[in-house]
Amino acid sequence: MFLSPNDEDLNEQIERIIAGENEFHKSMFRMLANFDDEDLIVLERLVKKPAQAKE
Repeated sequence: MFLSPNDEDLNEQIERIIAGENEFHKSMFRMLANFDDEDLIVLERLVKKPAQAKE
């Protein structure tokens, strides 16, 4: 599998965060990694809601 340059940058950033000392940042990635499709849909709605209210 080949990664696009943007995917490679994202992977590097994630690796840097996981290797870092900030436990909150690491726990956020762990939580997202365990989300199922329904969880991700709910999160997407929550993230988009404030943006839609501004429109």
